[in-house]
Amino acid sequence: MVEDDERLRQLTRSALERHGYRVWEAPDSAEALRLWPQLVGSVQLLVTDLVMPGPMNGRELARQFQQTQPDLKVILFSGYSQDLAGRTLELGPGQVFLAKPFTPEQLLRLVRQVLDQG
Repeated sequence: MVEDDERLRQLTRSALERHGYRVWEAPDSAEALRLWPQLVGSVQLLVTDLVMPGPMNGRELARQFQQTQPDLKVILFSGYSQDLAGRTLELGPGQVFLAKPFTPEQLLRLVRQVLDQG
């Protein structure tokens, strides 16, 4: 999970861990990029903020991770709508969008749905 808001990162991690998911977290894309070589192949799902500090945004990060692990599923979330500045967010294969604010239940439902998809 990559999220620059520490409070949201902690709440999200807590909700996921309470439901049996193992979570690795990073506060920005720079830290996520540093951790990725150790995790590639063992991660099934990337949950990332779309807009965050660092060398790349969440969509770019997802694209890079999926180049090294094509079966990686991605949940991109943002406080912005999916229709960003009049342009619809184009999602790649295995990617879905979740608008902030979201409840833990909404996130958990979407995580299960994404992981259950072939």
